Amino acid sequence: MSKSRLPMDIGDQNYRRWVRNNFPSIRNLVYLASSGRAPMPAQATAAMKTIFEKEAKDVRTSIDEEKIFRDFSQQGAGLLCCKPEELAFVTSTTMGISLFGNAVKWKKGDNIVLCDVEYPSNIFPWVWISKREGVEIRKVKGKGGLISIKDIEKKVDDSTKVLPISLVQFASGQRMDIGHLSEICSDHGTMLFLDAIQALGAVKVDLRKNDIAGLAAGGYKWLCGPIGSGILQISDAWKDELEPAMISWLSLEKSQRKSLWSRIVTGGPLIDDDVNVVRDASAFSSLPECFVQMVGLTESVRFLRSIGITQIEKRIGKLNDYMLERLDENDFETITPADSGHRAGILAFYSRERMPNKKMADRISKELKNIKLVIRSGAFRSAAHFFNTKEDIDRALSALIACRNRGLFR
Repeated sequence: MSKSRLPMDIGDQNYRRWVRNNFPSIRNLVYLASSGRAPMPAQATAAMKTIFEKEAKDVRTSIDEEKIFRDFSQQGAGLLCCKPEELAFVTSTTMGISLFGNAVKWKKGDNIVLCDVEYPSNIFPWVWISKREGVEIRKVKGKGGLISIKDIEKKVDDSTKVLPISLVQFASGQRMDIGHLSEICSDHGTMLFLDAIQALGAVKVDLRKNDIAGLAAGGYKWLCGPIGSGILQISDAWKDELEPAMISWLSLEKSQRKSLWSRIVTGGPLIDDDVNVVRDASAFSSLPECFVQMVGLTESVRFLRSIGITQIEKRIGKLNDYMLERLDENDFETITPADSGHRAGILAFYSRERMPNKKMADRISKELKNIKLVIRSGAFRSAAHFFNTKEDIDRALSALIACRNRGLFR
């Protein structure tokens, strides 16, 4: 499928056949849970399987790790509109956040501004750093699950070292105004760091447009990659403000790696007086041996880019426009902003009240059976990706209304 062939008609029945062929794991599901974990396209699982099969047949199989990393960097750069050398492979969003946060050159008097609606993975690493480094945490409180840019602006000052924030909030689906946040941070010399796991693969992200110090995203949600994969981006403009807290073989300059390997093979002293770390994001690729996951994520990104991220975003928008209409017709309250500029793939909603406890949420999830959407912060969270259809939304809402009519929730 090419950009020109991705149908904007969300009721296209021929499209469903293409989806079943390319995403066999959801063939029998109404899958509206890409905000938790998305299915992998067949070409990505095939690429991973090929590596396993080669190793199973011959233990001497040579893996060209540098080519694998180069392919990953090129596809990631195309996705984010950045330079390949600004990217590192990580195993999760949390790992990317931790690598970045622990590389910051902290000093007395610094502060970190955190929003209280962030996913814990974008909170506890910063709280840990604040305790260890003795820097202040300034909290921004959400209202009704949403964050006000004005409230963030009140907290940021010239001592704010980092503003870590999700591009799309996990519970509400609110899409943050990164242009405005970038301006606020630039005015104070603050590093803007994005948790982009709920955005990449669902919306177009162009890092050339704003002053963003870094970005991290796990690959297994909207990017349709494998568990244990992710992307860390570190802007060239901010790299001198960072010093890696941990390094790997690939963190070393190529000349030092070459010299060390020669001494490993032929014998010689292995303790160098200096460690020459590369001055780009590859210094943060601390797990170069995760080449199977790296290949899987690379192929998933290649697959999405071949369809076109802009086209994917448009189709997701149409699906969610339709769902918002259906929710309104059936007396559901929507938490996610209705304005298309302030939402992405997630729609959060509830009926007359939010679910009061996990027991109720678990029972509803069980009753929904092969209809997969999740409950977060006491509300339903739908996550329609480009492979979903109008029929998926109709079936999901019919099942929810049936549960409500049976008194499973109000």
